Amino acid sequence: MKEIKLGNFTIKDINGAVIICVAFCLVSLGYLVFLIFQADFYVLPFLTIPLICGLITENKRLSDHWTFFVIKLMFAFILSSFLVFIINLDSFNAAEKIRNWPYIFIVIFAFISAIFYEKKATPRITEGVTLLQSIAVIYLVLQTGFFIGSNYFMISALGIGIVFIVFSFYNAFSSHRLTKRTRLILSVWSSIVMSIFSLVYIYRVYHFQYFTGIYSIDYFINILQHFLLGISLVYIIQNLRMVAVYVPSKNSFFDKDHLTRIARMNKLHIGRFSLEQVRIKDSLLLSMVSVVVFSANYIFNFLPELTLIWIVFWTAPFLIAIKDRVSIKAARERNSSKPVVPNSSPGMNP
Repeated sequence: MKEIKLGNFTIKDINGAVIICVAFCLVSLGYLVFLIFQADFYVLPFLTIPLICGLITENKRLSDHWTFFVIKLMFAFILSSFLVFIINLDSFNAAEKIRNWPYIFIVIFAFISAIFYEKKATPRITEGVTLLQSIAVIYLVLQTGFFIGSNYFMISALGIGIVFIVFSFYNAFSSHRLTKRTRLILSVWSSIVMSIFSLVYIYRVYHFQYFTGIYSIDYFINILQHFLLGISLVYIIQNLRMVAVYVPSKNSFFDKDHLTRIARMNKLHIGRFSLEQVRIKDSLLLSMVSVVVFSANYIFNFLPELTLIWIVFWTAPFLIAIKDRVSIKAARERNSSKPVVPNSSPGMNP
């Protein structure tokens, strides 16, 4: 069988690992089924199903090998089952064990994925991405009334954010050369924005309080939020890691080791930012569409603001791709409709 890279290791004989994982999975599954029959089914956190589905969907997209993906999935399943058994060793409450298992499985699987897909979980970003994120920040501030009744710390944070927003707008709508410093600043800003959005979004999803008055719509929105959160978990962990390195701790306050980690992370930020500048017309398209969508939701409240922001983030690349295809097709049609002029040498001219 073809060799499979597992981090810094190489697995040559994968069949034995699959057999061992399947055996342990069957044991773990039997244990969980036993707990389910002991507990009432209503204690099962059913909304973790779309969350797990989103995480698995994005994990499969990142994975190059189906077998490796299955092994990671089974390993997370086994480890989470083992931890549930250890954590609740003194508890005879089967319902509590069942309630905790999906969340432990999700956290373990997301961390494993973030570790082994570090490069893929750090996607290349462009000026268009930071522009879209800055527009989303403006929308979120206006939608939530963040600046109303804020203390000095919040107002200072908002002021710093405005500086980054102006900087991202300037780069998106100009031909200013993307230096290393520019890419570092924009990349760090992107990670900060996504980390804040992610933490607030996780809190909002688990304390869902957006109600339209129609039960089926509310339930669908909740399922959609959990699915989007599952898709984003790997990137959330990576963005948090890319921001956390700059925060000093009690044992690491800008000493030599801390500065070395910061320098290493700076290279990762600079390397992931594309040198290809976004076309101004693409920046205009992104701005117009996002402003229209956010404004409509601000007026009519179709969706929770963070859910809409997440949807816009995921659909924006497809919008640009569709626009490019339409432009290419139109250009080809124009070229094919032009009359063919026969070549003539200078000596044959009358």
